Amino acid sequence: MWRFGVIVFGLIMGCTTSTSDDVTEPELTFYEDIRPMLDTYCSRCHVDGGTGPVDFTNPENAVALAEVMLAQMDAGLMPPPVSDPSCRDYVDSERMHLPPEATDLLAKWIDLGKPLGDEADLVTIPAVATELENPDLTITIPKAYSPTFEDESNPGNEYRCFYLEHGRDEDFYITGMAPSIDKTKIAHHIVIAKGKNADVREKYKTDEGWSCINGEGTNILDGMIAGWAPGTVPFKFEEGMGMKMGADEAFILQMHYFANDAEAVQDGDQSGYEFTTTNAVDREILMYPLGTQNFTIPAGAENHTESMSFTLPNGIYARAHGTFPHMHILGSGYRLWLEHPDGTETCAAQS
Repeated sequence: MWRFGVIVFGLIMGCTTSTSDDVTEPELTFYEDIRPMLDTYCSRCHVDGGTGPVDFTNPENAVALAEVMLAQMDAGLMPPPVSDPSCRDYVDSERMHLPPEATDLLAKWIDLGKPLGDEADLVTIPAVATELENPDLTITIPKAYSPTFEDESNPGNEYRCFYLEHGRDEDFYITGMAPSIDKTKIAHHIVIAKGKNADVREKYKTDEGWSCINGEGTNILDGMIAGWAPGTVPFKFEEGMGMKMGADEAFILQMHYFANDAEAVQDGDQSGYEFTTTNAVDREILMYPLGTQNFTIPAGAENHTESMSFTLPNGIYARAHGTFPHMHILGSGYRLWLEHPDGTETCAAQS
């Protein structure tokens, strides 16, 4: 199995205010206070047709599930955990990282009886981009695949790889990318990689793909391009930068399916990936999968930490453009830092 790399609850007591006509107005309302908060931190997934299971822009859903939302926020499970921007800020951190004030607001609204207020008071929050703008290359699982979940050692999980050709005769560079998720209820994560056509055995070049939980068929991490998990947004490199894709290479798409919806499993999945591309760049970007991939937590251990390090050869300098930490099952936190020749450290990502 591949493994990749507290929100504080608060309840602020308040009082209501009165108008000049002595009509009591709610101190907080869904439309004026809660909906903008949800649009800021939650609606990239929890909207109609989104990867989240419930549309929280619908006030009926928000009222019915407010306590559940608060519990998930308090536990640090929602929104999906991301790096703390106090370590190092990053693009869209103000929409990805939930501050304690957000849970305070939700708790207070619940305490006040969850008033809706007037829809005319809704403050519009610009939507987070969930689709790649103007993709020019799309790869998709060619035939709807229905996971079987036959691996007894990983009940309810299946890792399936698909060999997908890009159909181009010349080398090109990927400048942006985003997943195209078909069955959101069973898609746990995607890893997209590249591999030489000649290195992939013919038996794997089928519409049905192959089971690849233990790396059978190809070491997907060696040619990793990107990864997606729920909550991740489209990614674009800076102008003049891109990742090279050879004419003699194909995409390897690994789907991690989770047995979460029987109907979606029966219908089959045809997820894929979308890209923007160019023929030339000023600087080529490389992806390096780092971290401990497989380990065993000692029986009875109250806490356990795994670590690894990677040293650049002398004379080689690199600039990190992004990270994609990912853990399964019992992972509770991570930290990535850079150690400089002068002995100083720079925090790169932590949760």
